[in-house]
Amino acid sequence: MKTAGARAAPRLSRAREAWIFAAGALAVRAAIVAWAARRFPAVEDGFYYDTLARRLAHGDGYTWLWPDGAVTYAAHYPVGYPALVAPLYAVFGASPVVAMAFNAIVGALGVFAALRLLEGTGRGAWRVAGVVLALHPALAAYTPAVMTEGVTASIVALAAFFASRARDASALEDARRGHAWRFAAGVAIGIATLVRPQSIALAPALGALAFGVASWRARALGAALVTAIALVCCAPWTARNCARMDRCALVSVNGGWNLLIGVRSTSGGWAAVDPVPDECREVWSEAMKDVCFERAARAAIARDPVAWAAKAPAKLAATLDYFGAAPWYLHASNAVAQRSRSARSRRSSCARSSCSRFFASRSSTVRAFGRDARSRRPERSPPFPCTLGPRTSRSRSRSLSSDVASRRFRRSSRLPRSSSRRPRSRTPRSSAPGATA
Repeated sequence: MKTAGARAAPRLSRAREAWIFAAGALAVRAAIVAWAARRFPAVEDGFYYDTLARRLAHGDGYTWLWPDGAVTYAAHYPVGYPALVAPLYAVFGASPVVAMAFNAIVGALGVFAALRLLEGTGRGAWRVAGVVLALHPALAAYTPAVMTEGVTASIVALAAFFASRARDASALEDARRGHAWRFAAGVAIGIATLVRPQSIALAPALGALAFGVASWRARALGAALVTAIALVCCAPWTARNCARMDRCALVSVNGGWNLLIGVRSTSGGWAAVDPVPDECREVWSEAMKDVCFERAARAAIARDPVAWAAKAPAKLAATLDYFGAAPWYLHASNAVAQRSRSARSRRSSCARSSCSRFFASRSSTVRAFGRDARSRRPERSPPFPCTLGPRTSRSRSRSLSSDVASRRFRRSSRLPRSSSRRPRSRTPRSSAPGATA
C-alpha cells in the first residue's frame, strides 16, 4: 500500500519545467546549428548583417566598404542584430556559425518566456505548447538564418514576460520589484526596436499591461514609462544618425524603400525597386535616396489609392506566412554553398592533376639528365587550366553582392580605404546614372 507521502510526490514548478523545455529547445537548435555550420553561408539580407557585424567587430564602425575602397556610413539595415553579434565575432571569430549559435540561445530564451506567459493554461495543454515551441520547424529550422525575425520574436516574448512579472508584482503591492520588471521590459523593447524598428509600437501596450487591473492613469503612466525607456535605449543611435546621415532617423532609413516595394509588389511579398524612379537616379545619399523613394511611393498611392489598399490581404498573408521563411532561406543559402563547394572541388582536382604532371615532368628530367638536373627548372611551367574558373566564379559572386549592396547604401560620403576613417563628400560618378545607391 502506498504511503500518503508517495501519493503526494511533489511536482516540478512551472518555472522549472519551462527551463527544461528551454534546454530541450536549445539542444534541438544546437544540433541544427552543428548540421548547418558548413552548409549554409549568410545570404540575402543575412549577407549584409554578417558583413556589418564583421566590420563592427573589426572596429570599423557601422560602415560599408565599397569595391573601390571607399567607406560610407550605413543605416539602411537596423543596427541591433549586427551590434549583438559583433562582440561574439570579436571573441569567437567572425563566422556565420557564431551568429547561428546566438540565434539558438535567444530562441531558447524565447521558448522559456512564451511558456511563462502561458502559465494560466492547464498543465497538459501547457506541456503541448512547450513541445510545439521547442520543435516547431518554423522556429527551429530558421535558426541557421543570419536574420532578425526569430531573434526579434524571442526578444519581444521576453519583454512581454517581464511586463507580466511587473503586473504580478503590482498585484502583490511590491512596488520595487514592479519597477524593476517594468524597466527590464522597456530595455527589452528598446533592444527589439534596434533590431526591428516597428517593435516600438508594442512598448505602450506592454507598459499598460504591466500595471494589471490598476486605474487607467496608472496604465497610461506605465505605457509612457516603458516607451520612454525604450526610446532612451535607442537615443544614442538616433543621435548618431542625425550626425552621420543626411537626416535624423530613430534606427534605420529604409521606410521609403519598403513603402515603394509595397506599392510595386504584385504578390504581397518583396519586389526589386526596378526600374528606379527617374527623379531618384542621381540621388546618392542613402538617407536622401530613402526620402526620394518615399515621395515616389506616395505619389503612386495618390494616383490609385484603391489599387494600393487592395494589396493589403496579400501583404498580410506574406507577413504571417512565417512557416515558409526557413525553407526559403536554406534553399537560397545552400545554392551558394553548392557553388562554393563545386568551385573548391574543381580547384582541388585541377591542382592534383597539375601537380601530377609537374612531378612526372621532374622525374623524366632526372632520369634523362641525372642528379645534376635536380637544380634545373623545367623548360615549361605546368599549366593550371582550372585555377581561373573557380576564382572567376567567386569574384563574380562577390561582385554581384557588391552590386546589390550598391543599390542599398549611399555613395555621397566616400573615403579611400588607405586614408583616415572619417568620410568625406565627393561628387557622385557621372558614369553610373542608373545606380540605386
